[in-house]
Amino acid sequence: MLSELSVHYPDMLDVGCISHFLDRVRVKCKTAALTPFMSTWNAIFTTSMKARRVLNQISSTGVPRYNSTQWWSLWECLKVVFEERHHVNAFLESNEDFAEVSRRRLSDSIQQSSLQIRVEQAALMEMEMEKFVKATYTLEGDGALVFIAFQQLEELRQFIHVQNFATLTRVVQKLFPLNVVEQQRWYLYGLRECLMPAFQYFLETSANDAIISRSIRVFQAVQLFNPRVVKTSRPVDGDVDWIRAVLFLSDNNTIQPLKDELPAYLVMVGNIPDDFDALAGTWQWWRNNAAEIPFWASAVKKIALVQPSSAAAEKVFSLLVTVFGDQQHDALEDYIEAALMLRVNNR
Repeated sequence: MLSELSVHYPDMLDVGCISHFLDRVRVKCKTAALTPFMSTWNAIFTTSMKARRVLNQISSTGVPRYNSTQWWSLWECLKVVFEERHHVNAFLESNEDFAEVSRRRLSDSIQQSSLQIRVEQAALMEMEMEKFVKATYTLEGDGALVFIAFQQLEELRQFIHVQNFATLTRVVQKLFPLNVVEQQRWYLYGLRECLMPAFQYFLETSANDAIISRSIRVFQAVQLFNPRVVKTSRPVDGDVDWIRAVLFLSDNNTIQPLKDELPAYLVMVGNIPDDFDALAGTWQWWRNNAAEIPFWASAVKKIALVQPSSAAAEKVFSLLVTVFGDQQHDALEDYIEAALMLRVNNR
Protein backbone atom coordinates (compact mmCIF):
# COMPACT_ATOMS: atom_id res chain seq x y z
CA MET A 1 0.00 0.00 0.00
CA LEU A 2 2.77 2.47 0.93
CA SER A 3 4.71 1.68 -2.24
CA GLU A 4 1.61 2.39 -4.34
CA LEU A 5 0.88 5.64 -2.52
CA SER A 6 4.48 6.80 -2.90
CA VAL A 7 4.08 6.72 -6.68
CA HIS A 8 1.26 9.24 -6.54
CA TYR A 9 2.61 11.14 -3.52
CA PRO A 10 6.44 11.05 -3.73
CA ASP A 11 6.81 13.53 -0.84
CA MET A 12 4.59 11.48 1.47
CA LEU A 13 5.85 11.34 5.05
CA ASP A 14 5.61 7.96 6.79
CA VAL A 15 5.58 8.74 10.52
CA GLY A 16 5.69 5.85 12.95
CA CYS A 17 3.24 5.71 15.86
CA ILE A 18 5.35 6.79 18.81
CA SER A 19 2.78 5.64 21.38
CA HIS A 20 2.95 2.11 19.97
CA PHE A 21 6.73 2.33 20.10
CA LEU A 22 6.70 3.40 23.76
CA ASP A 23 4.27 0.61 24.62
CA ARG A 24 6.72 -1.89 23.10
CA VAL A 25 9.38 -0.48 25.41
CA ARG A 26 7.21 -1.59 28.33
CA VAL A 27 7.01 -5.12 26.89
CA LYS A 28 10.81 -5.34 26.92
CA CYS A 29 10.97 -5.05 30.72
CA LYS A 30 12.14 -8.36 32.21
CA THR A 31 10.02 -9.58 35.13
CA ALA A 32 10.66 -13.25 35.76
CA ALA A 33 8.69 -13.46 39.02
CA LEU A 34 6.29 -10.56 38.68
CA THR A 35 4.73 -11.48 35.32
CA PRO A 36 3.04 -14.73 36.48
CA PHE A 37 2.05 -12.98 39.73
CA MET A 38 0.34 -10.12 37.87
CA SER A 39 -1.29 -12.49 35.39
CA THR A 40 -2.96 -14.35 38.25
CA TRP A 41 -3.83 -11.11 40.06
CA ASN A 42 -5.55 -9.71 36.98
CA ALA A 43 -7.35 -12.97 36.35
CA ILE A 44 -8.92 -12.71 39.81
CA PHE A 45 -10.22 -9.18 39.32
CA THR A 46 -11.29 -9.75 35.74
CA THR A 47 -13.52 -12.69 36.66
CA SER A 48 -14.63 -11.99 40.23
CA MET A 49 -16.79 -9.05 41.27
CA LYS A 50 -16.60 -10.28 44.85
CA ALA A 51 -12.80 -9.98 44.76
CA ARG A 52 -13.08 -6.31 43.82
CA ARG A 53 -15.58 -5.75 46.62
CA VAL A 54 -13.39 -7.46 49.23
CA LEU A 55 -10.26 -5.48 48.33
CA ASN A 56 -12.25 -2.27 48.30
CA GLN A 57 -13.51 -3.03 51.82
CA ILE A 58 -9.97 -3.75 53.04
CA SER A 59 -8.13 -0.85 51.42
CA SER A 60 -10.83 1.58 50.19
CA THR A 61 -9.05 1.45 46.84
CA GLY A 62 -10.61 0.47 43.57
CA VAL A 63 -8.74 -1.90 41.26
CA PRO A 64 -8.49 -0.77 37.63
CA ARG A 65 -9.70 -3.36 35.17
CA TYR A 66 -6.96 -4.88 33.05
CA ASN A 67 -7.55 -4.22 29.36
CA SER A 68 -5.25 -5.98 26.93
CA THR A 69 -5.86 -3.33 24.26
CA GLN A 70 -5.05 -0.36 26.52
CA TRP A 71 -1.46 0.82 26.72
CA TRP A 72 0.12 0.42 30.15
CA SER A 73 -3.06 -1.13 31.56
CA LEU A 74 -1.06 -3.91 33.24
CA TRP A 75 1.17 -1.36 34.93
CA GLU A 76 -1.79 0.67 36.16
CA CYS A 77 -2.96 -2.49 37.91
CA LEU A 78 0.58 -3.00 39.20
CA LYS A 79 0.54 0.46 40.74
CA VAL A 80 -2.42 -0.52 42.93
CA VAL A 81 -0.61 -3.69 44.06
CA PHE A 82 2.54 -1.71 44.80
CA GLU A 83 0.85 1.08 46.73
CA GLU A 84 -1.53 -1.23 48.61
CA ARG A 85 1.03 -3.96 49.32
CA HIS A 86 0.30 -3.97 53.04
CA HIS A 87 -3.31 -4.93 52.25
CA VAL A 88 -2.49 -7.75 49.84
CA ASN A 89 -1.98 -10.42 52.52
CA ALA A 90 -5.25 -9.49 54.23
CA PHE A 91 -6.99 -9.76 50.88
CA LEU A 92 -5.46 -13.17 50.13
CA GLU A 93 -6.35 -14.48 53.60
CA SER A 94 -9.96 -13.29 53.45
CA ASN A 95 -12.60 -15.84 54.48
CA GLU A 96 -14.82 -14.78 51.60
CA ASP A 97 -15.55 -17.47 49.03
CA PHE A 98 -13.91 -16.37 45.76
CA ALA A 99 -11.05 -17.46 43.47
CA GLU A 100 -9.63 -19.97 45.97
CA VAL A 101 -7.19 -21.61 43.54
CA SER A 102 -5.85 -18.31 42.21
CA ARG A 103 -5.49 -16.85 45.70
CA ARG A 104 -3.55 -19.91 46.82
CA ARG A 105 -1.31 -19.61 43.76
CA LEU A 106 -0.64 -15.96 44.57
CA SER A 107 0.18 -16.77 48.19
CA ASP A 108 2.62 -19.46 47.11
CA SER A 109 4.37 -17.15 44.65
CA ILE A 110 4.76 -14.46 47.32
CA GLN A 111 6.29 -16.94 49.75
CA GLN A 112 8.68 -18.34 47.14
CA SER A 113 9.74 -15.10 45.41
CA SER A 114 8.87 -12.29 47.80
CA LEU A 115 12.13 -10.34 47.45
CA GLN A 116 12.27 -10.74 43.69
CA ILE A 117 8.65 -9.62 43.28
CA ARG A 118 9.20 -6.54 45.46
CA VAL A 119 12.31 -5.46 43.56
CA GLU A 120 10.70 -6.06 40.16
CA GLN A 121 7.67 -4.06 41.27
CA ALA A 122 9.90 -1.18 42.36
CA ALA A 123 11.85 -1.26 39.11
CA LEU A 124 8.74 -1.19 36.98
CA MET A 125 7.19 1.58 39.05
CA GLU A 126 10.05 3.74 37.82
CA MET A 127 8.54 3.32 34.36
CA GLU A 128 5.05 3.99 35.71
CA MET A 129 5.75 6.94 37.96
CA GLU A 130 8.27 8.81 35.88
CA LYS A 131 8.15 9.50 32.16
CA PHE A 132 7.14 6.63 29.92
CA VAL A 133 3.46 6.31 30.81
CA LYS A 134 2.90 10.06 30.66
CA ALA A 135 4.65 10.33 27.30
CA THR A 136 2.64 7.44 25.83
CA TYR A 137 -0.70 8.96 26.73
CA THR A 138 0.33 12.54 25.95
CA LEU A 139 1.36 11.65 22.39
CA GLU A 140 -1.91 9.85 21.67
CA GLY A 141 -3.99 12.86 22.66
CA ASP A 142 -5.51 15.67 20.64
CA GLY A 143 -4.05 18.89 19.34
CA ALA A 144 -0.84 19.88 17.56
CA LEU A 145 1.22 17.23 19.31
CA VAL A 146 3.95 17.34 16.68
CA PHE A 147 5.25 20.54 18.32
CA ILE A 148 6.05 18.72 21.59
CA ALA A 149 6.88 15.19 20.36
CA PHE A 150 10.65 15.66 20.25
CA GLN A 151 10.71 17.18 23.72
CA GLN A 152 8.78 14.21 25.10
CA LEU A 153 11.22 11.71 23.56
CA GLU A 154 14.26 13.73 24.58
CA GLU A 155 13.07 13.77 28.20
CA LEU A 156 12.86 9.97 28.09
CA ARG A 157 16.39 9.73 26.73
CA GLN A 158 17.69 12.02 29.47
CA PHE A 159 15.75 10.09 32.10
CA ILE A 160 17.56 6.93 31.01
CA HIS A 161 20.90 8.76 30.97
CA VAL A 162 20.55 10.21 34.49
CA GLN A 163 19.36 6.91 36.05
CA ASN A 164 17.86 8.51 39.15
CA PHE A 165 15.68 5.60 40.30
CA ALA A 166 14.48 6.77 43.70
CA THR A 167 11.71 4.17 44.10
CA LEU A 168 14.04 1.24 43.46
CA THR A 169 16.63 2.71 45.82
CA ARG A 170 14.08 3.27 48.58
CA VAL A 171 12.69 -0.27 48.34
CA VAL A 172 16.06 -2.07 48.50
CA GLN A 173 17.11 0.12 51.45
CA LYS A 174 13.91 -0.80 53.26
CA LEU A 175 14.35 -4.50 52.48
CA PHE A 176 17.97 -4.53 53.72
CA PRO A 177 18.35 -1.57 56.10
CA LEU A 178 21.73 -2.68 57.48
CA ASN A 179 23.14 -4.64 54.58
CA VAL A 180 24.70 -2.40 51.92
CA VAL A 181 25.97 -5.38 49.94
CA GLU A 182 22.48 -6.82 49.53
CA GLN A 183 21.11 -3.38 48.74
CA GLN A 184 23.61 -3.06 45.91
CA ARG A 185 22.99 -6.58 44.64
CA TRP A 186 19.22 -6.20 44.41
CA TYR A 187 19.46 -2.66 43.05
CA LEU A 188 21.65 -3.94 40.21
CA TYR A 189 19.18 -6.76 39.62
CA GLY A 190 16.32 -4.30 39.25
CA LEU A 191 18.35 -2.02 37.01
CA ARG A 192 20.20 -4.51 34.81
CA GLU A 193 17.73 -7.38 34.60
CA CYS A 194 14.41 -5.48 34.62
CA LEU A 195 14.95 -1.99 33.25
CA MET A 196 18.02 -2.00 31.03
CA PRO A 197 16.58 -4.36 28.35
CA ALA A 198 13.69 -1.90 27.93
CA PHE A 199 15.94 1.17 27.97
CA GLN A 200 18.37 -0.41 25.53
CA TYR A 201 15.50 -1.20 23.18
CA PHE A 202 14.33 2.42 23.36
CA LEU A 203 17.79 3.83 22.59
CA GLU A 204 18.67 1.36 19.84
CA THR A 205 15.30 1.61 18.11
CA SER A 206 15.38 5.41 18.29
CA ALA A 207 18.76 5.40 16.59
CA ASN A 208 18.53 2.48 14.15
CA ASP A 209 14.93 1.72 13.21
CA ALA A 210 14.30 3.31 9.81
CA ILE A 211 10.79 4.62 10.50
CA ILE A 212 11.23 5.61 14.16
CA SER A 213 14.60 7.32 13.65
CA ARG A 214 13.27 9.22 10.63
CA SER A 215 10.19 10.26 12.61
CA ILE A 216 12.39 11.57 15.42
CA ARG A 217 14.42 13.62 12.93
CA VAL A 218 11.14 15.09 11.68
CA PHE A 219 10.04 15.92 15.23
CA GLN A 220 13.41 17.54 15.88
CA ALA A 221 13.03 19.67 12.74
CA VAL A 222 9.55 20.70 13.84
CA GLN A 223 11.11 22.30 16.92
CA LEU A 224 11.95 25.19 14.59
CA PHE A 225 8.20 25.91 14.48
CA ASN A 226 7.92 25.98 18.28
CA PRO A 227 8.28 29.64 19.33
CA ARG A 228 9.46 28.79 22.82
CA VAL A 229 12.25 26.52 21.53
CA VAL A 230 13.29 29.07 18.90
CA LYS A 231 13.46 31.81 21.53
CA THR A 232 15.85 29.68 23.59
CA SER A 233 17.97 28.06 20.87
CA ARG A 234 18.30 31.07 18.52
CA PRO A 235 18.77 28.99 15.33
CA VAL A 236 21.01 30.23 12.53
CA ASP A 237 20.66 30.01 8.77
CA GLY A 238 22.12 26.49 8.52
CA ASP A 239 19.74 25.12 11.16
CA VAL A 240 16.78 25.73 8.84
CA ASP A 241 18.11 22.87 6.69
CA TRP A 242 16.89 20.47 9.38
CA ILE A 243 13.45 21.04 7.91
CA ARG A 244 14.55 19.06 4.84
CA ALA A 245 13.79 15.98 6.94
CA VAL A 246 10.13 16.82 6.26
CA LEU A 247 9.89 15.63 2.67
CA PHE A 248 7.07 17.90 1.58
CA LEU A 249 9.04 20.95 2.81
CA SER A 250 12.48 19.87 1.57
CA ASP A 251 12.81 21.69 -1.76
CA ASN A 252 14.91 24.84 -2.08
CA ASN A 253 11.89 26.96 -3.06
CA THR A 254 10.52 26.30 0.42
CA ILE A 255 13.73 26.35 2.48
CA GLN A 256 15.26 29.56 1.12
CA PRO A 257 12.25 31.81 1.91
CA LEU A 258 12.26 30.38 5.44
CA LYS A 259 15.91 31.40 5.78
CA ASP A 260 15.11 34.85 4.48
CA GLU A 261 12.37 35.32 7.08
CA LEU A 262 14.38 33.84 9.98
CA PRO A 263 15.65 37.21 11.35
CA ALA A 264 12.10 38.55 11.60
CA TYR A 265 10.98 35.29 13.22
CA LEU A 266 13.70 35.57 15.87
CA VAL A 267 12.65 39.12 16.72
CA MET A 268 9.01 38.10 17.11
CA VAL A 269 9.63 35.12 19.44
CA GLY A 270 11.62 37.36 21.76
CA ASN A 271 8.33 38.69 23.12
CA ILE A 272 6.78 35.39 24.23
CA PRO A 273 6.63 34.77 28.02
CA ASP A 274 8.89 32.25 29.75
CA ASP A 275 5.87 30.15 30.78
CA PHE A 276 4.64 29.81 27.18
CA ASP A 277 2.73 26.52 26.78
CA ALA A 278 4.05 24.85 23.63
CA LEU A 279 1.01 22.60 23.16
CA ALA A 280 -1.77 25.05 23.96
CA GLY A 281 -0.12 28.24 22.76
CA THR A 282 1.87 27.42 19.63
CA TRP A 283 -1.00 27.19 17.17
CA GLN A 284 -2.60 30.39 18.48
CA TRP A 285 0.76 32.19 18.29
CA TRP A 286 1.04 31.31 14.62
CA ARG A 287 -2.49 32.51 13.94
CA ASN A 288 -1.68 35.85 15.52
CA ASN A 289 1.62 36.31 13.70
CA ALA A 290 1.09 34.65 10.32
CA ALA A 291 0.99 37.93 8.38
CA GLU A 292 4.47 38.94 9.55
CA ILE A 293 6.28 35.78 8.39
CA PRO A 294 4.01 34.30 5.69
CA PHE A 295 6.40 31.59 4.45
CA TRP A 296 6.87 30.17 7.94
CA ALA A 297 3.11 30.44 8.51
CA SER A 298 2.41 28.56 5.28
CA ALA A 299 4.83 25.79 6.25
CA VAL A 300 3.44 25.43 9.77
CA LYS A 301 -0.07 24.81 8.38
CA LYS A 302 1.31 21.73 6.64
CA ILE A 303 3.53 20.54 9.49
CA ALA A 304 0.66 20.72 12.00
CA LEU A 305 -1.06 17.92 10.08
CA VAL A 306 1.70 15.48 11.07
CA GLN A 307 0.63 13.32 14.01
CA PRO A 308 3.10 11.49 16.27
CA SER A 309 0.67 8.63 16.88
CA SER A 310 -2.04 6.71 15.07
CA ALA A 311 -4.61 7.52 17.76
CA ALA A 312 -6.50 10.04 15.60
CA ALA A 313 -6.92 7.55 12.74
CA GLU A 314 -7.89 4.76 15.13
CA LYS A 315 -10.48 7.08 16.70
CA VAL A 316 -12.13 7.53 13.29
CA PHE A 317 -12.37 3.77 12.76
CA SER A 318 -13.82 3.34 16.26
CA LEU A 319 -16.42 5.99 15.50
CA LEU A 320 -17.30 4.24 12.25
CA VAL A 321 -18.02 1.05 14.14
CA THR A 322 -20.06 2.93 16.74
CA VAL A 323 -22.06 5.16 14.41
CA PHE A 324 -22.77 2.78 11.53
CA GLY A 325 -24.34 -0.61 12.10
CA ASP A 326 -24.45 -3.68 9.87
CA GLN A 327 -27.40 -2.32 7.91
CA GLN A 328 -25.59 0.92 7.01
CA HIS A 329 -22.64 -0.55 5.11
CA ASP A 330 -23.98 0.96 1.86
CA ALA A 331 -24.29 4.50 3.23
CA LEU A 332 -23.12 7.17 0.81
CA GLU A 333 -19.71 8.76 1.31
CA ASP A 334 -21.00 12.29 1.95
CA TYR A 335 -23.37 10.99 4.65
CA ILE A 336 -20.53 9.10 6.37
CA GLU A 337 -18.24 12.13 6.26
CA ALA A 338 -20.91 14.47 7.63
CA ALA A 339 -21.82 12.06 10.45
CA LEU A 340 -18.18 11.62 11.47
CA MET A 341 -17.45 15.34 11.38
CA LEU A 342 -20.41 16.05 13.65
CA ARG A 343 -19.38 13.28 16.05
CA VAL A 344 -15.72 14.31 16.19
CA ASN A 345 -16.73 17.90 16.90
CA ASN A 346 -19.25 16.85 19.56
CA ARG A 347 -22.21 18.22 17.63
